[in-house]
Amino acid sequence: MQTIRSSKTISPPCQAESGDQVERAPDSAILPLEQWLRWWDSHPCRTTGCPGVLLQPDDPLQSLAGRIDQLPVIAINAAGFADGRVYTLASTLRGVCQYRGELRALGATLDNLAMLGRCGFDAFEIRDGISVEDALPYFSEVEPVYGFWQQ
Repeated sequence: MQTIRSSKTISPPCQAESGDQVERAPDSAILPLEQWLRWWDSHPCRTTGCPGVLLQPDDPLQSLAGRIDQLPVIAINAAGFADGRVYTLASTLRGVCQYRGELRALGATLDNLAMLGRCGFDAFEIRDGISVEDALPYFSEVEPVYGFWQQ
């Protein structure tokens, strides 16, 4: 997958980690919520870079209470186009939680790029098979409806 941030391609994209053992997460790592919570609990000083977290649409945000400001990136699995929880999570993170870091949609399609941007995502890992050249024009349609994350 290719990643687009601020209407520009990023290369190489940060990859989500899938192994169960996490000693020290690389600075660019994005860990699934359960692994991220284990990493957090095992690094009380957190002097090394905090990895990002990968959320599924049904993951509870309460798990991140008091820790959101430490996250450099929150990635959300947005592969289910019709799953409205993705949009709700993004709006809640930007509005209620006031998260100002990178909010990345994983598995974005051409059909949902504009809506994802309107809900607060600012980085997009587009699905394999979709070219960056095909995706970039969709960003001209992105005008945040809720401009709170850009204040």
